[in-house]
Amino acid sequence: MSSRWTTVVTTAGAALLAGISGHIFNFTKAQCGSGTVAVEALASQVAVTGMVKNLSITAVSHTDNIAKLRLQLTNASVETGFDLHQIGIFAKLDTDPTDVLFMIIQADTPDYIPAAAESPNFVNDYVVNVFVGNEATIEGNIDLAAYVTIGMLTDTETVAGAQAKANAAQAAAQTHADQADAAHVAAADPHSQYALDSDLSNLAGAGRTNETVKGNADALTNHLLDNALHVPHLGITTNNGNIYSLTSTKVIGDGAKFSVKFNAAATGTATLNISSDGTARTLKKPDGNDFKPKAGIYSFIRDGVNFQLLGEGGEYGTAGAAQTLTGYSVGTENGLIDGMMPNRAGETAALSSEVSGTTLKLLASDGYRDGVDDKVTITDADFVAGNIKSGVNIFGVDGTLPEPLNSIVASYTISAGETISAGGLVEFINGQVRNPKCYPTVLDENVFGTGTVSNVTATKLDDTHILVVYCLNYIYAKVITINTDKTFSYGTALTIETTSSDGMAITALSSSKAFLAYNTNALFGVVLSVSGTTVTKGTITSIGSSNSFDCMMVDDTHVLVTYRNTSNSYYGTAVVATISGTTFTLGTPLVYETLQCQYNSLAKLSSTKFLVMYREAGSTYYSMCRVLTISGTTITAGSQYTINNTNCTYITGVALDSSRVLVTFSSTINGTCAVVLTVSGTTVVVGTAVQIYYNSTSHVIVMAGGSDNAVIVFYYGIIALKISGTTVTVEGKNITTTAIYNSSDLVAMSERDFIATYISSTQSSYGCTKHILLDNRTQGMAKTGGTAGQSIQCYDWR
Repeated sequence: MSSRWTTVVTTAGAALLAGISGHIFNFTKAQCGSGTVAVEALASQVAVTGMVKNLSITAVSHTDNIAKLRLQLTNASVETGFDLHQIGIFAKLDTDPTDVLFMIIQADTPDYIPAAAESPNFVNDYVVNVFVGNEATIEGNIDLAAYVTIGMLTDTETVAGAQAKANAAQAAAQTHADQADAAHVAAADPHSQYALDSDLSNLAGAGRTNETVKGNADALTNHLLDNALHVPHLGITTNNGNIYSLTSTKVIGDGAKFSVKFNAAATGTATLNISSDGTARTLKKPDGNDFKPKAGIYSFIRDGVNFQLLGEGGEYGTAGAAQTLTGYSVGTENGLIDGMMPNRAGETAALSSEVSGTTLKLLASDGYRDGVDDKVTITDADFVAGNIKSGVNIFGVDGTLPEPLNSIVASYTISAGETISAGGLVEFINGQVRNPKCYPTVLDENVFGTGTVSNVTATKLDDTHILVVYCLNYIYAKVITINTDKTFSYGTALTIETTSSDGMAITALSSSKAFLAYNTNALFGVVLSVSGTTVTKGTITSIGSSNSFDCMMVDDTHVLVTYRNTSNSYYGTAVVATISGTTFTLGTPLVYETLQCQYNSLAKLSSTKFLVMYREAGSTYYSMCRVLTISGTTITAGSQYTINNTNCTYITGVALDSSRVLVTFSSTINGTCAVVLTVSGTTVVVGTAVQIYYNSTSHVIVMAGGSDNAVIVFYYGIIALKISGTTVTVEGKNITTTAIYNSSDLVAMSERDFIATYISSTQSSYGCTKHILLDNRTQGMAKTGGTAGQSIQCYDWR
């Protein structure tokens, strides 16, 4: 034992004594610790310093104002020996919800408490006298599982008292024996009043003896003391987030089992601190992963330093709602979830189709198909026998179309780079034959805005409607309806701003909603809603400062905006706008280029990947690009790639598919050019640029109708392009000698149907629209087939 103990009633303990009158004063627990504090700081302590474990309260007595506590410390569950410096006694009144540190005792020389492995069954007794007065009832939480020590026995009875009781017991026993002898002699059956072996058998079972009964009693006692064979319920937890606590006197040693009711569900890695243990232990599954309890009852076993869950079932797979058929459910870490996979049994229409050589490819909708009667269908009114040449069978349909009448059969040499199949349509040029090329046919010009229009932008809402925004001193929005005869009808204009704009960009979010970015004295954004042909606007919100920008839909509630930040050294900047109804909020902007940027243009590869194209306007004036990756509202930028190392302007691009972008630009050296960029991850490979117009020009805009064709509108006309892989070929042109298309925008209605919105140089700068149709110039049909340089016979319909 230590040479001197310093005992102090804490400040909280003094307050407890001040209100003791008329109450029940309860000693709740005792704890020991290996730490110390300065003596003058003991009164302010609220917890034991370096708390190691709880002590058992084995007895509480109250005589003449003094409460006497007997405390017992064992080394059960002590894995490493320690120096005991402090003992803390906790107490509360019957009206208090929680206990406080009532008294702290600190030793100047510690007691060494050995580990259980060093000294099995080590026990120390401590007796503490506390002045509490006689104005309250004194109680204590007695640990009935504590060891009985000599000290406890001697504390209960003095030697003299025990001797006196023994003498009295001896006299009483002698008297009882004398009376029993007399009764025995007088009784007719003197043995009937005593227990026989048959009585013992009736009491404890046939064949039982005194020794076996005692043995069973001992076994039962040992069983009751063996915590490893029991699962005691410790009560209900409290929590602070994922940190759970529970007050219990039950000692939970290594290998001990217990159950507990959690008051609330965990959201992450959870710990449980049982007061008798005093250590926050992590909750684990049998596989070693963290266990996140829900509100409810669970059973655990202490496995070393952790509490391991008992009774968990098998492992969960990776199936989620999208991989589970509608009408069924699947078990997950978070409980049962309902399946969302649609059942596509039977016939379903293809989402799209494409032709690859002699193969027609149909894109099926997602979902489950049982393989019994599932068919993916596509319908084309032209797929009839009358449109198939007689003698030809296409997908099981025999053609009935007779060979053309009144046509000349003649021999022609196949042009360089061409392969023609028998029965294929052809055109004739310079005395040779080739596959028909695609030519842009321009329909009549229509006016949607009279007056001097300064800017135009447009986006597709659905197959028969586009939304056009234009500047005519003020900024207006208008719905244009495309009629079945290719004419246009115009809705009522909405005034967005009563000021002019020197730049605008728009992207559709759905068939009834679009996002507009525009510049007046700064860069602003607004959500536009469409009902029929009526347009309404949401709240106009500032985005930044810019005069060169673009925007592109991420999904129906998010838009990516890239811009030249005139307030930050003209650096290239990107930000995601989150749409809620008719308002939007901005995420954190990303500076993706620390050079001056101009002619910002965006191409969407997927809902998480975009290619931003721009001109480095500070020194080289080269055309550049980077991949931008989006997660939520967070943007990350890939490396910078040079598209063309000449002075470039009017850079614009469009995605052909998820890995290719067609870019057009005007170069002071190379003229107007087109090039295909291939994107893999954040890596960009630049293809070979092709000159599509001999001179540099302005107001170049490109739009793809599919993965293999595109239309370019620029100052002097329209060009149709054919794309094969990364090879770009000019198919046909519609060029004028005078400028027509100023500040234009282009909308793809289908693969071969486009609508140009522009400021017409021939219509007094009015805002105008034109239909652009891509048509093959078919002039005949091949009777025989062949390759470049070979002579074949053709039907010439000219």
